[in-house]
Amino acid sequence: MSLLHHDDSEARLFLEHSTTNLQTLMHLLKANTGSGFWGLAYTVMNAGILLGPIALVIIGIICTHSMKILADSSHALCRRNGKMFLDYGDVTHEAMRLSSVKWFNSYGSVGRAVVNTFLLFIQLGFCSAYFIFIASNVQQVYHNFHKNNTPAIQVFMVILAVFIILYCYIRNLDDLAIFSTVANIIVVVGVIIIYQYLIHGIAEKRTDVSSLPLARNISNLPLFWGPAIYAFESIGTVLPIENKMKHPHDFTKVLYTSMSIVTTVFVTFGTLGYLCFGSGVSDTITLNLPEDQGLYISLKILFSMVMFVSYGLQFYVIIQITWPCVQEYVPENYRVFGEYVFRTTLVLMTLVFAASIPHLGLFISLVGSFAGSVLTLIFPPIIEELTFYNGYGETTSRLRLTKNVLIVVFGILGFIFGTFASIVKIFSAFKSVPDMLSVPVAGSGYPMDLLIILSWFMNLQTLMHLLKANTGPGFLGMAYTVMNAGILLGPIALVIIGIICTHSMKILADSSHALCRRNGKMFLDYGDVTHEAMRLSSAKWFNSYGSVGRAVVNTFLVFIQLGFCSAYFIFIASNVQQAYHNFHKNNTPAIQVFMVIFAVFIILYCYIRNLDNLAICSTFANIIVVVGVIIIYQYLIHGIAEKRTDVSSLPLARNISNLPLFWGPAIYAFESIGIVLPVENKMKHPHDFKKVLYTSMSIVTTAFVTFGTLGYLCFGPGVLDTITLNLPEDQG
Repeated sequence: MSLLHHDDSEARLFLEHSTTNLQTLMHLLKANTGSGFWGLAYTVMNAGILLGPIALVIIGIICTHSMKILADSSHALCRRNGKMFLDYGDVTHEAMRLSSVKWFNSYGSVGRAVVNTFLLFIQLGFCSAYFIFIASNVQQVYHNFHKNNTPAIQVFMVILAVFIILYCYIRNLDDLAIFSTVANIIVVVGVIIIYQYLIHGIAEKRTDVSSLPLARNISNLPLFWGPAIYAFESIGTVLPIENKMKHPHDFTKVLYTSMSIVTTVFVTFGTLGYLCFGSGVSDTITLNLPEDQGLYISLKILFSMVMFVSYGLQFYVIIQITWPCVQEYVPENYRVFGEYVFRTTLVLMTLVFAASIPHLGLFISLVGSFAGSVLTLIFPPIIEELTFYNGYGETTSRLRLTKNVLIVVFGILGFIFGTFASIVKIFSAFKSVPDMLSVPVAGSGYPMDLLIILSWFMNLQTLMHLLKANTGPGFLGMAYTVMNAGILLGPIALVIIGIICTHSMKILADSSHALCRRNGKMFLDYGDVTHEAMRLSSAKWFNSYGSVGRAVVNTFLVFIQLGFCSAYFIFIASNVQQAYHNFHKNNTPAIQVFMVIFAVFIILYCYIRNLDNLAICSTFANIIVVVGVIIIYQYLIHGIAEKRTDVSSLPLARNISNLPLFWGPAIYAFESIGIVLPVENKMKHPHDFKKVLYTSMSIVTTAFVTFGTLGYLCFGPGVLDTITLNLPEDQG
């Protein structure tokens, strides 16, 4: 018997955009037939020809059960709170809020935030994987006709993004049903054709089947786990699809039907693919199909179209999670336009993720292990316990608890080992280009170190880059930074930090030079320096941990560089918003609107691929900064002369509890550590680097100290976190 109220079930018949059982079945089938499906042969290869199919069946059963108990929990909670339906995050919130275990009751919002974060991550991962799948297949087809002039895979991604953006402007799920149905027809026909190709290949003994291992080494199993969980990728769409059903009491039947079909196809498709291609199977089987036969070329194009449709289904979940939170900050008159801008931004975000790691097998392994394990195997059993807990006096309750504990433990083990193995594999694949400042080499689809393809540039250009790298939002927040330390302690501490940071940059460059002499390389990046320092260290204990060191450094480096870039977004948008508000006081959009507008121009600017081509921009920016800073200096001096702030009231040193708030912005301001080696490596005269570094950092430190001190003396405790917001709003 359904857990949903009969009245609520009937009410759905009159909902706009509700879906029939057949449409629901189509959506569930399509949601599971994504890029993970085409990589199943590669998945089976990582487990073995016997263990792989058995494990897929087990995972399929568990995933289906997780979807079922998630839907059952949703129905039970709807009965309690009187709502017609809930999404995944809402189910988590209500399960904790209404749980008989009182401790959870006040943490519902936290639970919802955690679920939505993982859900957003996995859905963005799915959409990014579709980019990789489509682009790699179209690139291979293109290469068949233009062998000597094939663009990088990222070029195909950018072209594809235009069409995906337009497709994602469709706002209602039932409007996608016709696309979903057509896509399923294409998949059925295409899979039948591939099945016959695989069977024919096995019959021709293209692979020595007897050489295939029944079960791979245990070290390979984590690499099986991620893609396997990823393949059963519909956990995020289960509730949105079920919530749109005209007859929700039929959902269990529709779910079991669709997942039985999916699991059967997964097992047979993966097994036959491995038997046919053996260890040479690609991470998406379509790339193993003949490149010069019209039928299979057509299939690759058609399957790319199927992935295109799948993108829209997965994107629907992303919008459901994010847009309600964002629209609150968008003026009501701009919300329709704002939603389209927001949809465009999310598509571009998935494009960036895909272009960064254009290796489908590695990408889906990471996404499946990290987010898939949590959402499919860990959260649903916990939610079921919270929803239906009423003591464990009955046998059924104890059996339910035992079952759920086993599933959660299973999921946690997969999460830990699968995620770790995926990350190691990704860094291993990029070991020749470990830093994230990499771009594609035309025609290969693989990244090549930016340092190799950058042009040499003069010392003046190096000086310009170093000055510009340190003149970001942190510089304009110096007065706020000094305020958190005191009018005497602040400047002194800034000088000390500047000296230490400059010395750190210098010894990093010196270490790079010494290691280059030892290993014969021309230059190294930050991650390589860490790797080589540990590998070649006289302290033998470190020798085998070089890759770990490089991974840690690159992780922090990517985090801080992303932080810098995000801060630039905030700085630009907040200043433009303030200027706009001066002319339109009653109709100023939220700051996020300005961010989205600027994203268009920043995206175009970031298409510049060579650092020397940015030198003119960097020089021009430095000129603007010099002129602007001179103007602000005279304003600050004039303000101090007018005694706008009682200087005698400013503390020489703030309380020790304020110093941590000084430390972060101060370190952030000296923000060029990430570009020191890339800039130094491209110098025409690298022996001059120390002189250029000391010159630039002396200028920077002097500017920081004087700018911060004068700013605090002028505005006092009223200084804002970026001093430009303290400047007059009504003077041109």
